[in-house]
Amino acid sequence: MKSFLLTANDLRTGQVVFLSTSAHWTPYLSMATVTSDEDMMKMMESVGQQSVDAQEIVAPFLIEVELVNDEPVPVRYRERLRVYGPSVRADFRKPLYQEVA
Repeated sequence: MKSFLLTANDLRTGQVVFLSTSAHWTPYLSMATVTSDEDMMKMMESVGQQSVDAQEIVAPFLIEVELVNDEPVPVRYRERLRVYGPSVRADFRKPLYQEVA
């Protein structure tokens, strides 16, 4: 069964963000809500549209992911590049996890 998460860009910073389990936007892929349930996907898209209307994000869309060691990994190269950053230099990569103080 295919799994999906909702991604968008933060309107103020342009940063790639993901809808979290607490229905907030996070830059951390590991905190994204992942689902294979059609009703949940519709609800997530509705939250995305509400966030567009509130001028928090732009261009929300669902991307297909696989769970690898309980972590979502985008299936398509386009989304992997969007999530992880440029493939030419590892030091340009974005952090996948939120650091806990």
